[in-house]
Amino acid sequence: MRQLSQLIQRLWRDQAGAIMSTEFILLGTLVTIGLIVGISATQTSLLTELEDYAAAILGIDCGGLNGFNDGTFSGNEGGFTPN
Repeated sequence: MRQLSQLIQRLWRDQAGAIMSTEFILLGTLVTIGLIVGISATQTSLLTELEDYAAAILGIDCGGLNGFNDGTFSGNEGGFTPN
């Protein structure tokens, strides 16, 4: 137990790592800011792509198909009733 106490006291008085830890904090801060900016830019570009994709899907011409009406699918060729 005495060795652990001496080790803790020695580490508490040690000043050699103070500058290195400051550098690591600065580096970590810069990396974090860079990640935030990068993720924000990715979000913006992805949102733009998805909006373009949605506009393309909405612009698809269905060729005169009317959709489902009471279980009957009707289009230019006549009606279709599923079995």
